[in-house]
Amino acid sequence: MIKKLYHIQALYFPSNWGEGIICDCSVCSCIRNSASKDSTICKTITLTMRLVRISRLLLFGSIVLFFIMLYFLHLLQTEPESSAMKSFGELEKRIKNLEVLIKQSQEKRDRLLSNLSVRNMPYASSPPTCLNSTKTSAGGINMIDVFEKLSFDNPDGGKWKQGWPVTYNTSSFSFSNKLKVFVVPHSHNDPGWIKTLDRYFTDQTRNILDNVVNSLLNKPSRKFIWAEISYFSMWWDIQSQSRRNEVARLIETGQLEIVTGGWVMPDEASSHYYAIIDQLLEGRQWLHRHIPTAPNPVSGWSIDPFGHSPTMPFILKLFGIKHTLIQRIHYSVKKHLAKAHNLEFLWRQNWDAKSATDLFTHMMPFFSYDVPHTCGPEPAICCQFDFARIQPSSYRCPWQINPVEITASNVHEQSLKLVDQYKKKAQLYRTNVVLAPLGDDFRYDKPKECKQQFENYERIFEYVNSHPELHTTIQFGSLSDYFNEIDDKLKPEVQQKLEIIECDCVEATIVQVDNLVDLSQSGGNEEVVVAFNTPGITSDVIYTDLNGFQMQRRQWHDKLPLHAQVYPMTSMYWAENDQYRFTVHSAQSQGVLSSKRGRVELFLDRRLNQDDGRGLQQPVRDNKLTHSRMWLTFETDFIPITQKSYSAFPTSTSSQVNLLLNHPPIAFSSNQVEAVRPLPLLPFPCNVHLVNYRTTQGLVGVENEAILIFHYLGSDCSKQPHNYIDCPQTDTFTLSQLLPSQSLVTSHSLNGLSSNIGCHCFATLNFTSLHRFH
Repeated sequence: MIKKLYHIQALYFPSNWGEGIICDCSVCSCIRNSASKDSTICKTITLTMRLVRISRLLLFGSIVLFFIMLYFLHLLQTEPESSAMKSFGELEKRIKNLEVLIKQSQEKRDRLLSNLSVRNMPYASSPPTCLNSTKTSAGGINMIDVFEKLSFDNPDGGKWKQGWPVTYNTSSFSFSNKLKVFVVPHSHNDPGWIKTLDRYFTDQTRNILDNVVNSLLNKPSRKFIWAEISYFSMWWDIQSQSRRNEVARLIETGQLEIVTGGWVMPDEASSHYYAIIDQLLEGRQWLHRHIPTAPNPVSGWSIDPFGHSPTMPFILKLFGIKHTLIQRIHYSVKKHLAKAHNLEFLWRQNWDAKSATDLFTHMMPFFSYDVPHTCGPEPAICCQFDFARIQPSSYRCPWQINPVEITASNVHEQSLKLVDQYKKKAQLYRTNVVLAPLGDDFRYDKPKECKQQFENYERIFEYVNSHPELHTTIQFGSLSDYFNEIDDKLKPEVQQKLEIIECDCVEATIVQVDNLVDLSQSGGNEEVVVAFNTPGITSDVIYTDLNGFQMQRRQWHDKLPLHAQVYPMTSMYWAENDQYRFTVHSAQSQGVLSSKRGRVELFLDRRLNQDDGRGLQQPVRDNKLTHSRMWLTFETDFIPITQKSYSAFPTSTSSQVNLLLNHPPIAFSSNQVEAVRPLPLLPFPCNVHLVNYRTTQGLVGVENEAILIFHYLGSDCSKQPHNYIDCPQTDTFTLSQLLPSQSLVTSHSLNGLSSNIGCHCFATLNFTSLHRFH
């Protein structure tokens, strides 16, 4: 199920265990106001202070060098030549020393900038110094308003205690729309909780990293994520160089992903932004100093802070984070967002009116981040897939059903049970992509657990992936693997197919272009166009049809805005020079724009999350899979249109191509042959088109009446096309050529139809007759 992607205005998200505090953004404003004083301050205050020190050092060195040079110039004037040469030698030596000092300072500055990895920062230059109150942007969700509406009650939701019974339609999954599951192994290591940091490291964390690295090295398909650089640095210090090289390769390839990249997973409720920035700097600098080839962390992982502040995504984005995950949110908020499929959103600051701070955020839907609350809405089922609880074990399932080893005899039943939970979880989000974290506090500290978790899941993976009727694929993945897949799903899906059509019915080679566009999964504002480049055509003039009836000259005007020069194209446009004409025939109405000489864009579909201010008064989110078909022709036999000509006509060949595309023959059949009375029409010329043949509304005094409408096509006087089957070779016709019995005609609307009608080159208003038949 695909739904709209909202942005959510900044608010402190309280957890289930604490009071919620609405953030007035004073901290956020402090960062941004500081940025107004120096364009680089947003790269963190720490960086600025260090750069200031370096600048002072360089300035001091320059001043010293200047006075040294003055001193020795003075010596040159007062001392003998030998003394001056000696002074020059000392001066040269001092200058070289100063150059070395300056070079070292520059290298230190460059390392600081590189280690920070702060790129693409919003408000990095010339931010406003005055911040006024702002309202929620159109189409967004402001959590202050949500808190006003929520009752914060706690009804029993059944198997999902704080939710509702989740169901799904099996038809929402198919061979072409499979469920895709990323199982993400992790271990949350608090740097100090019940034990001290050192005690945790000695008792558990060093073993966790040993076991995980061994498991990853055994199979490249296994993945793991790690967040706390403080523990990782302690473990790194006691590893051999060969082991460090192995781990560095795991990180480089993404098999072991560093998420967030901070020294710790910080508290977000009462910690000052200075501390948040500083621990991120500490973790990032350690990572780049010790593993220079490690990619910059791009995924945030925040599963244990008791509540979440909007300051955190703002800072994370400054550090290059592209998407983040949060967990400890009040169950009423989770339930509210889940029912509207808004658990994934763009997190926006209250003071940001331009969406420069938006950060894609995934909110976990259930009670906790342990395995019973991550595979789906029924913890009693999910607990059976935390294989560290296979007995005997210190871990047990509170629901009295513990997991068992996956074997050939139970893999079918257990796989169906797990896939069912994944499919139910998918109903809470907008796509058929599911994130299933696999871990808990200080997990994987024993080799037995690593073996149980990885091997049992691999048996399920093998079974599910080899049974396509389950419409599901499962794999181990990193957090970025999941987000990258979501990015692909939320991007517009565009498919294009080209085909050459050769037809005896017209003298033309046709290139058929089929476009399939699906914006139903797009989360943002999207507009999809197909562009045609014709480098040999330098004119800023194109011709588009009006209602499929006549052609209109269109010229680009610099004085008009771009959106004022998007013109309707019902079925045809062309561009030309003196040698050739390039025509696009369309089977559906589209907008056309030529903003650059030799280039034309055709609009295929659009999606808007807000009203466009042009009278629609609603967003445009009802997108469906949209097919468009175009035929391209390239003609050299035509009469070029002069610049001063106001009228334009397609060639006869082009007219026939357009008719074939927009009015293809459709055959109907009937078992009641005696009821079919075919109209006794004779073949008529190629430049006469049967527009309609329909019954009337039963006019007074007239029964069994029908209407024929013909269009006598206007075309230029260039070479006429070869006649297709049953098409007379003459360009004139009479009423007797159309009907064997003219007595059937009661009236017609065009004088002279009963006489010959010649080729009306450049004729306009070409509806030629209206006939009634009994």
